[in-house]
Amino acid sequence: MSSISALRERYQSKITSLKKKMAAPPPKFMQSQPSTPPSTPAKSTPPAVTPIKTLSSYVDVENLRQHIDPKEIESIWRAGHAKDSLICAAIPTAMYNRMTSVARDHPMFVLPLPREQGVEMHFMQFKFPETSVTHILFTSLLEYQTHGEFARPHTTIMHFEDLSEDKGIVLMRGEVDTVQKAIPLDDASMLVMAVQKLYGADGESERGRVRRSLIEHFTRGSEEFDYNKLMDELNRID
Repeated sequence: MSSISALRERYQSKITSLKKKMAAPPPKFMQSQPSTPPSTPAKSTPPAVTPIKTLSSYVDVENLRQHIDPKEIESIWRAGHAKDSLICAAIPTAMYNRMTSVARDHPMFVLPLPREQGVEMHFMQFKFPETSVTHILFTSLLEYQTHGEFARPHTTIMHFEDLSEDKGIVLMRGEVDTVQKAIPLDDASMLVMAVQKLYGADGESERGRVRRSLIEHFTRGSEEFDYNKLMDELNRID
């Protein structure tokens, strides 16, 4: 395919199908479960629960809080995540609050990644496991089509709100599954940036209203959801 217009035309039917799927109750595919159904545990044995990691799992929070400059905190945070399979950032609290405000009503969405022969679709879902921790989980459309509710996320993004009030930033850590090798780190980073662009947009601005309406239409499975507009917004440099 030689142009964006051609790509859009080719994948329009797939997006229409996706909208119908997403109009149904949210699937359970974002549960970090194994790709094959686990055996049912005995009634007397409750299933194991994986503890939710907090910011203190990765850094001495009080020591980090001693630094006055948020940029210095971000530099320290990035230095501690200089690994090939990790994504990290410090997000302004205002943007993070916009993201989570929208996400609580619209936790799921679909995002495209460009490929040589078209685009590859990915599902994403926000989860709120703790009051000060927010996750975003990503899996490919192919993985979901193959495994349904047992599809495994290829990328898990964690946000920690510990410094959001006094430092004005939310620290983000992202882990890409190196066992599945379903997606390169650069592509995972593109998906994260797309979420920030759509969910973190200022709802009072013209662009923000357009992006907010895309999310709302998609959640409702509305015929007003416009894949062309989605591509346009993700292709914008802002």
